Amino acid sequence: MKKRLTLGVLLSILSLGFTGCQSSNNYNAEINDAYNNLLNQEKESEYVKTTYKDGLYIENYRNNLSSIERTDIYDKNGKLESRGIIDNKHRLITSVFKDENNKWIGYKEGISDPVIKENAKVFETSAIDTIC
Repeated sequence: MKKRLTLGVLLSILSLGFTGCQSSNNYNAEINDAYNNLLNQEKESEYVKTTYKDGLYIENYRNNLSSIERTDIYDKNGKLESRGIIDNKHRLITSVFKDENNKWIGYKEGISDPVIKENAKVFETSAIDTIC
């Protein structure tokens, strides 16, 4: 139960942070063109860093060839708080995070078929667009 709750909280934090991308439409044509060119390139891997006002930041790494995605969450002091790895080909999620005693714990869990299908859709989209 604790694992699912922690994962749910992590996903909620990520989804709240990502909504900010949609509301930031104040950019010029040059930035828009550079962004579109970046998205249209074939990429072996992608990296996206999202920084928040309170100093928290999230780093997303995606290897498009192996279909592995890693998400790291850091506190305002730059210390790793949690890491999640989705290995789409092996249908596995690995999570590592700190418990209430500030000790590192982790687990691995198989991914259900409906989630695997959704992950496949996500991997068809650029990591930047997925986050935004």
